[in-house]
Amino acid sequence: MGQIKKAVLAHAAFAAATIGVVAIAGGGLTGEERYIPERDVAQPTEAEAMACWEQSATLGKPHLFLKPFVGTWDTKMRMWMDPSAPPMEDAGTATFALVLGGRFVKQDFAGSMMGMPFEGVGYTGYDNMRKQYVSSWMDSMSTVMLTMQGNLDAKGNVLTQIGHMDEPTTGEINKAYKWVTTWVDDDTFTFGAYEILYGEGVKVFEIEYKRKK
Repeated sequence: MGQIKKAVLAHAAFAAATIGVVAIAGGGLTGEERYIPERDVAQPTEAEAMACWEQSATLGKPHLFLKPFVGTWDTKMRMWMDPSAPPMEDAGTATFALVLGGRFVKQDFAGSMMGMPFEGVGYTGYDNMRKQYVSSWMDSMSTVMLTMQGNLDAKGNVLTQIGHMDEPTTGEINKAYKWVTTWVDDDTFTFGAYEILYGEGVKVFEIEYKRKK
């Protein structure tokens, strides 16, 4: 059995086991309570299934967008608590590295926020099936895992992603946000967050990354 076939079968087994655990945790619904969709589509052969899995896991041109992030960066973060007031500023350092064979780029962030130590971990990759860039973010100032997805502009310099986050200061849940990553030049890029309840949105914070020499 080839290595790819072994990997596919292992992935399928893991997914099946995970689904089983979720089903058990759900309380064991009876057949009448469960909704089981009808499937009229013919099931693929083993060879066809293998080809689909292999295609979905193959690196492509969109993944090249991840490589320039690799390295260590000095950061300056600006946060606007009041759009009419000057932003609060904090500094930090970010290190990016490709992981999982280049399918994702991982960011390790360390710095300060509002005078307190701040750490964060983020991942960005390209989802071949959804044909979108997907990202996640976790940090030391919350218990939330943020997720977002979106696409590049025509020139390949601006990545716009949409996601949701909870707002502790107002109690709002699942508030819509827009995250925009913009390459300024080979050694500079910015990452900004916008509330998008109205129009183009209001910028909440921005991080400027400059490559450490």
